[in-house]
Amino acid sequence: MKKYSPILLFHTTRNWRTNVSWRANANWRANISRALLSLLLLAALTTCKKEPAAPSGGNKIEIGQTNIDSIAYFTAKVSSALESTGGNEIPQHGFCWNTEKDPTTKDDKTTLGKLDKPVTFSSEITDLENNTTYHIRSYITYNYGTVYGTEQSVQTLKTGTPEVDSVQISNVTINSAHFISEVLADSGLNVNIRGFCWDTDSVFTIDDCLDSTVVGDGLGIFNSEVSGLNEGVDYFVKSYAINEKGISYGEVKHFSTIPITVPEVSTTEISEITINSAKSGGNVSSNGNGTVTARGVVWGINENPTVENNTGLTTDGSGTGVFTSSLTILQDDFTYYVRAYVTNEKGTSYGEAKQFFTLTLSLPDLMTATPSEITHNSAKSGGSILFDGNGTVTALGVCWNTNGNPTLENNFGFTNDGSGTGSFTSIITGLTENTTYFVAAYAINQKGTAYGEVEDFITEDLPCGELTIDYGGQIYHTVQIGNQCWMKENLNIGIRIDGSEDMLDNQVIEKYCYYNNEANCDVYGGLYQWDEMMQYTLMESAQGICPDGWHVPNHDEWTVLTDFLGGTNVAGGKMKETGTTHWNPPNTGATNSSGFTGLPGGNGNLQWFSEWGEFGFYWKSTGGVGEDAGKISLYYNNEGAYNGGDSKNRGKSVRCVKD
Repeated sequence: MKKYSPILLFHTTRNWRTNVSWRANANWRANISRALLSLLLLAALTTCKKEPAAPSGGNKIEIGQTNIDSIAYFTAKVSSALESTGGNEIPQHGFCWNTEKDPTTKDDKTTLGKLDKPVTFSSEITDLENNTTYHIRSYITYNYGTVYGTEQSVQTLKTGTPEVDSVQISNVTINSAHFISEVLADSGLNVNIRGFCWDTDSVFTIDDCLDSTVVGDGLGIFNSEVSGLNEGVDYFVKSYAINEKGISYGEVKHFSTIPITVPEVSTTEISEITINSAKSGGNVSSNGNGTVTARGVVWGINENPTVENNTGLTTDGSGTGVFTSSLTILQDDFTYYVRAYVTNEKGTSYGEAKQFFTLTLSLPDLMTATPSEITHNSAKSGGSILFDGNGTVTALGVCWNTNGNPTLENNFGFTNDGSGTGSFTSIITGLTENTTYFVAAYAINQKGTAYGEVEDFITEDLPCGELTIDYGGQIYHTVQIGNQCWMKENLNIGIRIDGSEDMLDNQVIEKYCYYNNEANCDVYGGLYQWDEMMQYTLMESAQGICPDGWHVPNHDEWTVLTDFLGGTNVAGGKMKETGTTHWNPPNTGATNSSGFTGLPGGNGNLQWFSEWGEFGFYWKSTGGVGEDAGKISLYYNNEGAYNGGDSKNRGKSVRCVKD
């Protein structure tokens, strides 16, 4: 507010009054007196207003000394203490600073908030200039003003180039070395590049050195694995670090890479000689201070084969020590010379030459075993390899047909039962019942294929009920019901997957097992989503996951079965396994008079398994166009076998019927 001098106001008023006629009436003069009195009172109030004095006595605010706790390039840490509030309300406190003396809260400051009791307080002052003197003091603001602590002067640190330690050198090889150093101080400015530089001259900088590395930034230890050096050369290296002020170097250090000589190797004696192969090798006793990048043997018809002039060679790894080589693709009844070789940066050296002779090759000699264990679709035979012909018997087995003199080119089928010599057994499968077959053993070596004498046999004719199917490593029995031949067990084929996963069209049969337990599949069979069971076809009566000669029954085929057993209301009892070993009580009406032996495999879908022991659900190959497909259900508390439908992504049991 503007201040007015009472004297000026008085004189101004008096001069004005002098120019006014005294002949005005008394009321007018009274109004002028009252106005004059108001102006004098306003001037008096304005002149007397001033800053209040700091509280004293019992109300005195006491501040401790301002302390400089630490100083850096751009920051400082300060502290002080409020020793007494003097009963005053303290809405704000902190520190203020300036490059001039007597800083106030109008200058830069920190604000630490309200205080209601004595306390020690501190601040970190930031955004300072380096190498600059600052004046700092604490302050306490109360309701009527501000009280300041003692003033301290401090100078921030001066920035400079970094300080970097000398390089330490280790792991020197023919072409590499390991460097390690440390940036000891950044002198107040961030180290944005650090690394190593080296040269073959002892005097160099980062700008004219032979090569250099950049290894990150900042303070601390850093290292480089340097490669691409030349063998047997003297090098000089030093560490460096760069900040805004410039670059600093560590002390120059000297090192020499290791020189390389040719390696040394000896040739191993030849062994395991056949008509087209042999064993040899070598021993690399010295790497010549280099890296052995290749080793092996070379061979040929001349006495001193090399890697440039040979019939063949091997590559058997790298490094020193003993190695073994396999000589292959040789000619039978032939003379060869072999030498070990080894290569490093300096070149290739050889061991002494060794001579050997390959064996003479002929066809194998063998005999055919008399067929036995003959069934309607299988038999057992085999043979014995008496002589391998100095070759390697790579395949052996039996072949068969129905017109005599079977060979690998003229057959209805053949087995592959391993390799080598000695006796072997062959299982002949996929035969037709009541048929005459001719079988002969065969053996193959490098010379060709030889056959044993021909044996003949006749398959048996096996009726349904006696017929068993070996499928996926599990034996399935059969039962004749009316004019249909059914499997007697629930199908259990494929790889178990977790019940939370969808079955996929991936050329692999997948199944669920109740509670994800394979043992439950062994008893109740697998649970299959409809598409997996059908192998992703919509064709009714498709083979699906059933074995060859069998298929997934359609609605009509299930109806033929239930009609033969007296209709859907009673067929279930005749189809269910008796007792409560697998079915929950009471297993109503179960007689299994049909021999179907239905089991309560329950349900499985992507969230849960259910109704195990209560229901047997069997898919049909009918009705799979939409999201649902047909099923037939057996119940623990009912003797019916009822038709229905369900979501195709649920897992259910599968029975196969013969084609």
